[in-house]
Amino acid sequence: MNPQSPKMTIKVEKIKLKSSDTTFKYRIVFTQNGKYKINNENIDINNYKETLTVDEIESIYYVTKHKSAEYFINNETDEKIDYSEYLKQREKIYKNYDDTTEKWNTLQNEYKYKLFIASWKSFFKEEEILIDVEPNFDSTYILDTEDEYITSDYFLGKTSPMCSFKINKFVKDTFKEKCLSIGLEESEKKGKTFHISTNSGLRFSKIDSSYIFDPSWEYKNDFRGDLDACLKRKNELKTSIVDIINKQYNVRFLNTELDRLQTISSLKAILKEIKGIDSKVSTSSKKNKVINDVENLIEKIYS
Repeated sequence: MNPQSPKMTIKVEKIKLKSSDTTFKYRIVFTQNGKYKINNENIDINNYKETLTVDEIESIYYVTKHKSAEYFINNETDEKIDYSEYLKQREKIYKNYDDTTEKWNTLQNEYKYKLFIASWKSFFKEEEILIDVEPNFDSTYILDTEDEYITSDYFLGKTSPMCSFKINKFVKDTFKEKCLSIGLEESEKKGKTFHISTNSGLRFSKIDSSYIFDPSWEYKNDFRGDLDACLKRKNELKTSIVDIINKQYNVRFLNTELDRLQTISSLKAILKEIKGIDSKVSTSSKKNKVINDVENLIEKIYS
């Protein structure tokens, strides 16, 4: 660690996975990208406000790199000298330079200095510099819901936390996921399609270009309650959405498909009976025409 490096501070939230937990975990909220060493483990942070949850905090360092000359090799003789020897030899010549007047005492010494600089090739080493990061602990703690749709508010002491359930986002995501899983395409056209309204929950969302939700599905605000209430509401909504979509699919597409298959089956049965009837020459052409019409109808239904 470099003792001359400036200190940084970082926000740390105390969290519980359950309200009944007697111990905390710690969520580190990063506000600067880069490399960190946390509890002797290297961590790369690439996204602003990324977080990391740990059981305890022993140490936090921000890692930087510092490049410095390690040794020099003479371009003509291949002689190798370390950085301190290089500085010593350079200083012997540089003492003939006046920093005040910014002039050399002789042209020979100026040339000698330039020749010395040009004669040596530098090789660098990269050092890791650790900057102390001081954790800034929140006085409050937070319940970690581990649910992307439910967040808890900060709370003190033994007070039970209230949670916010992002109900509008959840119902739309659930609606889309279910529709895609049964083969519907996202479009406003009629057919095996679905469309999600941009606001008002699912009130104006569609299947087969028709509204399928009543006004009770219009949501403008988050649902608030404790974690159990939010989870219960979430499960109820998911069950209702899935049921509504399944019923709409059956009415609009599955029943239509069954009717289509039953019609084809009936036509095939009629066609079989007609082909089995003996006919006289005078009625043969009429029979063939009926057969041809039925076959064309079957083909049309298939297409």
